[in-house]
Amino acid sequence: MNKSMIFISLILILFSSGICTREGEEETDLYKKVFTNLSEVQENGVKIKYTSNKPINEELKKILKNYNENFLEAKLKKENDVVYYNDNIEKDDKRIKILASDEGQGTNIEIEMIQNTKHINIYNMKKELGKLVDDTSLKPQYFSYVKGKLKTEKQISDVNTMLKEKLIENGAIKFNSIPINSGITGVASNNKNLKLNYSISEYSGGKYLILGTPIIFTTY
Repeated sequence: MNKSMIFISLILILFSSGICTREGEEETDLYKKVFTNLSEVQENGVKIKYTSNKPINEELKKILKNYNENFLEAKLKKENDVVYYNDNIEKDDKRIKILASDEGQGTNIEIEMIQNTKHINIYNMKKELGKLVDDTSLKPQYFSYVKGKLKTEKQISDVNTMLKEKLIENGAIKFNSIPINSGITGVASNNKNLKLNYSISEYSGGKYLILGTPIIFTTY
């Protein structure tokens, strides 16, 4: 499989109904090739979104059962009789956020998992969230990002050029970047308009890179 096809396969994974072992390994491999060359890994993030045809109470019980984390139950809250959520739950160096809304004909679920780590652990985190998907889960979507501090002292514009070169090596052929207050944000895509997002930002503590597929769901 050539580099262009690897890049296409990665993005198709994230829009499919699931992630198999081989595909998940390819995604982690791309993160390593592109990200670790430029940055020291500090944070991984994974999110899953899906719709369940179960009532909201049943779906939340399923989530708790799959995780075997009864401590979550006491922290679940309810707003306006339709929304349950919890935030800033920490377990095994991971932070977990759950949002579930009752849509009448089903339940919309979003679960975010954030881990502070020096390693790229996206594959294992997706496997953990994937335990929640069963035959009642409709249209599951996965999102992920890796965040870290840049190793280089080069200007952000130079880092942007270096990043583009690494992405081209791995199959990207189209780019669009715009300046933001803290630096640059951009999108890399192939000829099918499938996207990989990135941001390069500078703060008082240094310069940072975030790489996310298919979008970045954290602030930058």
